[in-house]
Amino acid sequence: SLRIVGASAIMNTCFIRAEGYNMVKFDFPGINLLDSSHHNQCNGTVMFDIKSEPGLPDNTTIFNHAGIFFDDNPVVMTDTVETIIGVLPVAGSIAATASTICVGLPVALIDTATGGVWSSSSLAIAAISSTGIISGLAPGADTISYTVSNDCGVATIALVITVNPMPNAGTIVGANNVCAGDSLQLNNAITFGVWSSAEGRVVISPSAKAYGVAEGADVISYSVTNSCGTDVAILPVTVNPVPVGQTINRNGFVLSVAAGYASYAWMMNGSPINNANQNTYPVSGTGAFTVVVTNNFGCSFTYPPVTIGDCNLADIQVYPNPTESVIYVSWCHPLHGNISFTEGKIIREVSSATQIDISDLPNGIYNLNLYDDYGRRLLSRRITKLSK
Repeated sequence: SLRIVGASAIMNTCFIRAEGYNMVKFDFPGINLLDSSHHNQCNGTVMFDIKSEPGLPDNTTIFNHAGIFFDDNPVVMTDTVETIIGVLPVAGSIAATASTICVGLPVALIDTATGGVWSSSSLAIAAISSTGIISGLAPGADTISYTVSNDCGVATIALVITVNPMPNAGTIVGANNVCAGDSLQLNNAITFGVWSSAEGRVVISPSAKAYGVAEGADVISYSVTNSCGTDVAILPVTVNPVPVGQTINRNGFVLSVAAGYASYAWMMNGSPINNANQNTYPVSGTGAFTVVVTNNFGCSFTYPPVTIGDCNLADIQVYPNPTESVIYVSWCHPLHGNISFTEGKIIREVSSATQIDISDLPNGIYNLNLYDDYGRRLLSRRITKLSK
């Protein structure tokens, strides 16, 4: 069972049985060693393997020493070397609940063998502590190893794990208010999420179209789910009220709706009327008249149209009379006019006579003359100016 591995000079080997022991003799014939004062020039080696007896139990200690003879000098004994019989290391098996983990969520690994060392092949993807706690750092694949070593060798077992990202719901982009009965378009750069609303005041479609159905506050949610959990992005939304309107009031050729809204926009036959931006409008012309009112929330309501047909001279309205400042004129067609003294001297010409300011005139009685576009006088009426 002896195998010579090497020697520093030519060597003879023989086996000796003496006093119940088996011994081996290494003989280096013909070498001339220098005396002990030349340490660096008088070294020699012999290397060998030898098998232990079969069936020795683990942890059996084998003692070895050697005697060295230099010529006829007394033997020099080496130190005794102890060799303990051992077994090859076993890396056991790694116990894991799953081979998939999530970024940022630690998981404990356990190996059936003790005394080993944990390691990760890619520290950018996963890190593992000395106690087997693995932490996912970035999405990807990694190999986790458990290595057990002793004097007889090294054993390693590996587990390939996949690190998945945590869900990310991104950010909801869009307005945070909508008018009741209207809609707004929301967006999110993250795909495959689910839209919902908390209170039901907003109904939202899979394409992120949000419809305001009831006034009040609501919260829009966008949920993204994967194997690592669910993430939710939210957007508080307010459903604002729209103006409440019924019908346009008509008093002769003066149309009116409720006061107090932020803006008014009158239209005739679907087209905007210049400078018609009050809650009242003295009609000029014939057709279908309507008004769009907008409240302070920016929500609008369009009144049902009122149709004004053709008219006659009796429909011309001049009011108030007497007045302290302004005379209003309404008819279904444009009118032009002038103000004159009662003896006929004209003191003021008026084009598009819908309202005539006479606040700067002295108190007294004046003539108001109204004409059509062709210069025909349609009405002459005395008006009275009073002090404020």
